[in-house]
Amino acid sequence: RKAADGSLVKDAGGQLVRGDLLKRFVMAKGPGWGAAVTPPELRNGDWVYSAWLPDGTTAAPDPVAGCRGCHLPQASQDYVHRAAEYF
Repeated sequence: RKAADGSLVKDAGGQLVRGDLLKRFVMAKGPGWGAAVTPPELRNGDWVYSAWLPDGTTAAPDPVAGCRGCHLPQASQDYVHRAAEYF
């Protein structure tokens, strides 16, 4: 959550305070799952991604192309950031 001045809001313990849910992002990996991803230059090995708005709709025809492009350099590494590390 952001304060009026644009800074991130923290609680008394210094942890970030969650704001309203804006999107849900899901990434998963399974044998052969990434083979059908198009365009081929955005294939991240066996990783696939998806994103939804809180009402279950997507914001664009391919809301995760940016996700694939950003994760592509790390596609061979099996680690992800977890919200609990930040909140």
